[in-house]
Amino acid sequence: MPLVSLEEVVEKFVDLLPTIQSHAYIAKQKRKKPADGLSQDESASIMLYTMGWEPLDECLYFVLNDILRSADRQKLKPWFLYLRLFLSGLLRLPLIRDAVQRGIKMGETII
Repeated sequence: MPLVSLEEVVEKFVDLLPTIQSHAYIAKQKRKKPADGLSQDESASIMLYTMGWEPLDECLYFVLNDILRSADRQKLKPWFLYLRLFLSGLLRLPLIRDAVQRGIKMGETII
């Protein structure tokens, strides 16, 4: 299964995530020349995962994490091309020893 462009990948998610194409465009514009040796699409796929937007339930990381926690593994099939691009980028990042944390606000609580 070859890597495909981020634009091709996100086309599948427009019904589920109506603004994903505009967010993917922004991510690609911000990652035109990645300094980390990744392709623009790999770098933008990682950035897209870290981007948050409203409403939260239409945000890529929120929806994908929900699907990853689901017992129904068939729900993952449409995400394979995105996950391949995303993981390809993550695996090519230089190794560093550091801690990375991410928190999201749900109501008054930060998770």
